[in-house]
Amino acid sequence: MATIELSVEGLVSIKSEKEVSTILVNLNGVEDVEIDLDDGEVTIEYDDDVLGEDDIIDAIEEMGYSVIY
Repeated sequence: MATIELSVEGLVSIKSEKEVSTILVNLNGVEDVEIDLDDGEVTIEYDDDVLGEDDIIDAIEEMGYSVIY
């Protein structure tokens, strides 16, 4: 099990929070998603034997959000 914390640009509303959360929770291997709208931070707990960090970042960016490095 692994955890990644990402800063995501564009998380400004409950709608965007639900959208990102729903997509991530449905990724095979994701166990938990926590989103802090105040900071634009997304914390994802996932099975790193099933899913990689790049897969998670790609899923977020495919929704039109930007991951800030």
